[in-house]
Amino acid sequence: MLEVRVARPDEFDAVLAFYTTMIDEMQGTDFDVQWQHGVHPSPAFLRESLEAAQLIVGLLPAEEVEVVSEGGESEPIIASAMVVNHEGAPGYNAVPWAVDAAPEQVG
Repeated sequence: MLEVRVARPDEFDAVLAFYTTMIDEMQGTDFDVQWQHGVHPSPAFLRESLEAAQLIVGLLPAEEVEVVSEGGESEPIIASAMVVNHEGAPGYNAVPWAVDAAPEQVG
């Protein structure tokens, strides 16, 4: 079962590895996010988001995905990650959203 929670500061490397893999695996597919390593999302942005408790991760038990750490222990793996804050990329404010909400009301 997927556990969804705020990422911990000690998970920064795992979060960065998740985004690196996601960019690599989605490149050239119908789901290509058009992101570039080190640019978007940048390591600095991810660290700031993590430290502000704005980075949410979805974790799967290792047994469900057949992944075991080098030490032999089963550790959950990051299956999803996203930054949830009140900011939007340029142009988001021009979209005719179905709900009229101030930026601080959106997450």
